Amino acid sequence: MSVERSSVRTDATGRMIRDWDKEYQIPVPKRKLTTGIEPPAYRRDVFKGERRTEWDDWSRILQFDKSLSSAEKKAFRDIFAAEGGMKKAPGGSAVAGILQDTLDKLILKEKLNDLVSRKGKVIDTEDLDFHDVKDIYKGFFNQIFEGPAKTYNAKNPKRTIQGYQILSLIGDDKVSSSVADILFREGPAKGTEIIQKAIKLSDPTKDTGKGAAFGTMTLQALQEISKEPEKVKNFLEFSANARRSDEKARNDYFRFRGGE
Repeated sequence: MSVERSSVRTDATGRMIRDWDKEYQIPVPKRKLTTGIEPPAYRRDVFKGERRTEWDDWSRILQFDKSLSSAEKKAFRDIFAAEGGMKKAPGGSAVAGILQDTLDKLILKEKLNDLVSRKGKVIDTEDLDFHDVKDIYKGFFNQIFEGPAKTYNAKNPKRTIQGYQILSLIGDDKVSSSVADILFREGPAKGTEIIQKAIKLSDPTKDTGKGAAFGTMTLQALQEISKEPEKVKNFLEFSANARRSDEKARNDYFRFRGGE
């Protein structure tokens, strides 16, 4: 006579152990951690529907990167949003605002060594992923802020930084993000000119140094402005006013917004 095998067992304490058949087990999918960070209001129509996942993925990669400060995270989010994310514009080469020419020049100047080690020296913007974009943003600002970073590192040999980390030294995340977006959108020369003029309008006593490069004196002036709320407000307004007139929504986003 066959004996039916019970599916009930007990452990040493008498507690019941069940042997559930695998076919009845329901796998629980792993949930992606979310940041709860919304796209800027003027870009929410871009990152809606299927593309909302794109924004959430980008925000999550930045938010959980412990090497990035709050200033750098905000700046990279704002640039990504303003540039329309990973969707390439018809007839163009830009992905997340990164032109093929910009990418090639950063590789040539050895500003993207980690990316090159992963993908080689010949990289098409179409092949970029989120981590690549983050590295390129870093490389772009490493180049622009090379001078101030070298000066800082000479004074602080035990705590050296990379150029992009200058954004965290400015002292106000809104100012840092505005500065980053101006430099990214307008380029180093024109962008620095806009920033320096806005500094002078906000505080005529500030010296931004000589030449068109973003130098240590420009950084110091921004640091001092960031300590005074009224000057922060003025800087954000003056710098937004000086930007190209055909991108009003983008410019207005970087103006002073009380309560944020």
